[in-house]
Amino acid sequence: MGQLSSGLRRGMTTAIVLAALAAPAPALAQAQNAGASALQAPIDRKGFVIGFSVGGGSASCATCETKGAAALSFHLGGMLTPRVALLYDTAAVNFTDHGYAYQPTVSTVALQYFTSDRVWVKGGVGLGSLWVDNHSGSSHLGLLAAAGVELAQKRRFAMDLSGRFTVIHTSGSDVRSVSAQLGFNWY
Repeated sequence: MGQLSSGLRRGMTTAIVLAALAAPAPALAQAQNAGASALQAPIDRKGFVIGFSVGGGSASCATCETKGAAALSFHLGGMLTPRVALLYDTAAVNFTDHGYAYQPTVSTVALQYFTSDRVWVKGGVGLGSLWVDNHSGSSHLGLLAAAGVELAQKRRFAMDLSGRFTVIHTSGSDVRSVSAQLGFNWY
């Protein structure tokens, strides 16, 4: 691990800590649901969807070192079925390297599939660009892969913990980011 940059170690540490904190969440949620009143309605995923998430992780590109990064994402769209959502999803990470501020941003059309009442996977294809000191580079193919677990649910709201991976395919090299995020979603 001595060869890894401090940014990558910091990003990996953030992801590991968030995962460790979330590990007991499904069991706690199940216990909470077991004690809930029979009148409590289950989550009702239908219609319009909007949400955002914040967290941390790491990013890397050909012209920068792997660095720890703040992460933010936003999505909106609609539920096609109670388990499938069609979304516009945009995600960005922010980090500095050698005095420059970098912000790889990926905006996609994504499908989110709930494999169970609490667990979901998401994939998207769209455009990505690398902003450097508030100047945008050209747009390239952007990809998104994510998975998450809903830690808390109400009738039309859920709070989740997710892992996200984005890549921007540029002509020179790829810009990649990985993050762990806490999300807030309304259905």
